[in-house]
Amino acid sequence: MRRRWRAWLALIGAPQYRVRPPLTLAYYTYWADVAMTGGEVYSRPGYAIGAWPTGDGLVMTYHAWPATLHSTFRRDVEGNFLRTLDNVGLGERVREGRRAERFRDTPDLPNFFRKPYGPGWALVGDAGLVMDPITGQGIADAFRDAELLTDAITIGIGGTLPLARALAGYQRARDRAAKPMYDFTTRLALLAPPRPLEVELFEALARSQEDASRFVGALAGAVPLRQFMSPRNMIHLVGLRGLVKLILSQTRRPRSKPAVGEREGQALPVAPAQL
Repeated sequence: MRRRWRAWLALIGAPQYRVRPPLTLAYYTYWADVAMTGGEVYSRPGYAIGAWPTGDGLVMTYHAWPATLHSTFRRDVEGNFLRTLDNVGLGERVREGRRAERFRDTPDLPNFFRKPYGPGWALVGDAGLVMDPITGQGIADAFRDAELLTDAITIGIGGTLPLARALAGYQRARDRAAKPMYDFTTRLALLAPPRPLEVELFEALARSQEDASRFVGALAGAVPLRQFMSPRNMIHLVGLRGLVKLILSQTRRPRSKPAVGEREGQALPVAPAQL
């Protein structure tokens, strides 16, 4: 099925842009009889962990490691998986239960936009935009794109605009909506140590359940990331001095080679820390 899908995409010739290489590998599995009432997320330099209750009383644990370490992780999947859980305090809880599924891995996690329309076809969700799963945007993106595409087709077929122009508008609207989260996701997927201001921001979130909930909403796509990261909200969270430091850190960040399809000045941040 996957081969046929790739062959179909090659046939229609939907070009990719804003391409960034795979940044993480993902390993996940499910556990039974593990005590957990809500989702837990842990970020450390070089790796990230998520754990969530799911259906049938199971708990899923997700690991993200740098993509360059895939062969290292595969040498001892269970040992590396459990040791990483131990590092954040989840290992003992997981060992009190039992593993209910095999370990699954996804070492090839590309990041790119794809032109989402052409003669007789259109793409939504992961078909037209792929990013690292570390922020879990796929389902929300699919619903957003479906709404935008529906509007464009209605306008095009209804005669308000030629269909090709309406679909071009769909692409612009999708890219405008997706780019802030795409940039945030690919920055987070570097698994680099947090900057001082990021630590200050998370400390501010820890002091306010309302602000923390809005941040989680931004990660889930329920709150626009632009709105959460607006100057007004940043001043509320870290103060005017913190906002100035944030702006200066962005303008002084060392430049690297831009992602394929991007202009100079939109370069990737520094490489991730190695384990």
